Amino acid sequence: MELLKITKPAAGSVVLHGQLVVQAQPPRVGGSPVTELEFKWVDAPPNQPYVNAFTVDTAKLVQGLAIDPKVTRIQMGRWQVRARVSGRAVPGPWSEPMPFQLVLTQPTQSMQSPQAKSSILQSPKEGIQQGTGLIRLQTTPSQGLGAGTSVIRPRGVEGGEGQESPA
Repeated sequence: MELLKITKPAAGSVVLHGQLVVQAQPPRVGGSPVTELEFKWVDAPPNQPYVNAFTVDTAKLVQGLAIDPKVTRIQMGRWQVRARVSGRAVPGPWSEPMPFQLVLTQPTQSMQSPQAKSSILQSPKEGIQQGTGLIRLQTTPSQGLGAGTSVIRPRGVEGGEGQESPA
């Protein structure tokens, strides 16, 4: 009996969370309409290994099957996937494990570059009240980011410079 061969993800590839697609080449002999996939989190703590196995439609796997992010429990790091013919009394042997790296789709705020952070907080010098260091950005459609060249003003400042707000 021949093995299934996983063709996607490629060995050592970096996969964005939520965009994992597994594709396999079926065996020429001894195939089945059902395939078992097994995902193993390589970076799992030794006392808490994580392996998730489930059956899928072989025809969908051959075309490229999008994997639900819940399968990997949103755990970033090193993973491997393998497959075997299933749906019979004796399942086939497992394919070679295909290693890949799972990463976040969007960097968190702590992962952003310093330039990206400072550009978010930059604004015109006029109309900014110094003191608290807290800037609350308006995100309504009329005042959203990139909605124009309006100046962000603290609440209660309507007109001239130097007026104090009672609030």
